[in-house]
Amino acid sequence: MPRTLLLFMLAIAAAAELGLTGGVFLYPAFTLAQLGVKYGPETAFLAYLTGWFLLLVSLLALLALGRVWQRRPGYAGLCYLLGLWWIGIGVGIYVA
Repeated sequence: MPRTLLLFMLAIAAAAELGLTGGVFLYPAFTLAQLGVKYGPETAFLAYLTGWFLLLVSLLALLALGRVWQRRPGYAGLCYLLGLWWIGIGVGIYVA
């Protein structure tokens, strides 16, 4: 049961991260507006950088999903890394 729940959560997280990544690369103005940033010449690089960071996190989530699915050892480190990333985002949202 814990493995199934972890697979479910990683699948949801990977889908959300991939959706955000696609949004940033395909519709940067709309995505940055949803995050409270006005899109313009000054923030174009911010959208590009955000897209690559989200792509990195998406790939890590997919890698962790694959490792858990195949029952390979070492998946816990990836899950901890993703957890720290999402906790950091949550703390940043709370503080702002």
